[in-house]
Amino acid sequence: MFFLLGAEVLPLPDLLHLRAACEFGNSLYLAGEGGVGVFDLGFGRLTAAWATEQPVDAAVPDPTGSDVFFLSGGWLWRWTPGFGQPVRLGPARGSSLGAGYRCLFVDGRAYNKAGGETSGCGESPVVWSGPKANIPLGSSETRFLAPYELWSETAGRVRITFVHKAGRRLWVGTDGLGLYLYSVNFPTDSVRPTPGLSEVRALAASGDSLWAGGPQGLFLKTGELWTPYTKAGALFWCQGVRDVFPAGKRVYLAADCGILALEGNKAKLLRTQRLPERVALAGGRLFYSAQDGLYGEKGRVLGSAW
Repeated sequence: MFFLLGAEVLPLPDLLHLRAACEFGNSLYLAGEGGVGVFDLGFGRLTAAWATEQPVDAAVPDPTGSDVFFLSGGWLWRWTPGFGQPVRLGPARGSSLGAGYRCLFVDGRAYNKAGGETSGCGESPVVWSGPKANIPLGSSETRFLAPYELWSETAGRVRITFVHKAGRRLWVGTDGLGLYLYSVNFPTDSVRPTPGLSEVRALAASGDSLWAGGPQGLFLKTGELWTPYTKAGALFWCQGVRDVFPAGKRVYLAADCGILALEGNKAKLLRTQRLPERVALAGGRLFYSAQDGLYGEKGRVLGSAW
């Protein structure tokens, strides 16, 4: 007898490669190649994110409630952060999405908030996302950004995809470095809510939460929110996570830099004799594997003599 195991691919929301962003209230609404997210400007962190199968072209908040509307895969979607997965409302293709008190707008077409096209809206959008919300590249306000690329030591030259103006702030979206904030032509730290984790090498469950590690760092999934434990997440930065071992309130990581012991918002680096591949805690003692054997806190305990 054969059994077929069905599995769902659960990608991490890629918000490094951005297509659109808009500021409304005290939040940023992000549309990326791999998902949609809400970034709280007061707390300076991502408060909600959802990974999508298709790129998100634009995302806007409902000015009358807590819903977020977005365009993805030729459809109009409604998402209520914290209350389950997005709902597909109806077919809609476009690059700009606007929201009013009663209607939605895809480029020049009006829709009711149930997703149906309408001709009797009688209002203008309160907030736009996409090209209609952006300053054209090449305008006098964006000329200082020419040649419209940002430099990264790890990614090289990265293309600027859009500039969204909100008051005296300019939000600069990139194709690989997330979102940068400029204020009166002065660059500040980039807003990188969820660095992309394209390759998952380690998985571990801890209660109802899920840890995922890979070449770009470590992420924690709690409910529908992915929290990056990276330099951008202001906790630590250690690339190349190979293994994750939760042990009570502490999580041990085997990574390029050695073994990290993570507890709350603090990370302690434990020096190792070899590059760790796997890590485990047994009998209160920490062990890790390397290419030439098994190691404990006092050295190698099993392996080749060479």
